Amino acid sequence: MSGERIYPEEIKTPEEYLIYLKEVFIYTWCKEKISQNDCCLDAGCGEGYGTKLLSSAVKKIVGIDIDKKIIGKASKKYAGNNRAYQLYDGKTIPFADNYFDMIVSFHAIEHIKNDIGFIDEMYRVLKDNGRLIITTPNKAIRLAGNMPSWNVFHIREYTPDELKRLLTKRFKEVAILGIDAVSEVKNSKRKESKKT
Repeated sequence: MSGERIYPEEIKTPEEYLIYLKEVFIYTWCKEKISQNDCCLDAGCGEGYGTKLLSSAVKKIVGIDIDKKIIGKASKKYAGNNRAYQLYDGKTIPFADNYFDMIVSFHAIEHIKNDIGFIDEMYRVLKDNGRLIITTPNKAIRLAGNMPSWNVFHIREYTPDELKRLLTKRFKEVAILGIDAVSEVKNSKRKESKKT
């Protein structure tokens, strides 16, 4: 595991467990923002456990990811009556315009070279009154000055203002929220960033 893909049954370290808990927290928080009648997309679903977690709160959910192997694994492990997993080519989300009531995308945008293209695609498949929830690391907290990301898997990271500017290119209403952690977790992350 790289920390970018978490497999719950393979967690061995406290750091991996903290990453898993952070992801579960975000999906659980989103359950309160979703309607039982919603058709939802999980863009960058990874291993698929979060898509499964959200499925109890929606009419239908589809998890997409660019990794063929992980989509196959998620389909075998988590597919169900109202949830499915589908391969995504990284450019065009394989659904019609105005298809989804809600899209979630957690810790994916920092990996995508064409971030505005990704936002455009999510905007395209989202209904006019739809909702998008994105999470990404906060560059203002993690990186000093213009320091590049210490995470080799991240193409870029965003400050809250940078993320808001990106999203307001397509969305009229944008709210930036934050997730905080207890001091032990923050100290663990600081140590991790100094190792690289």
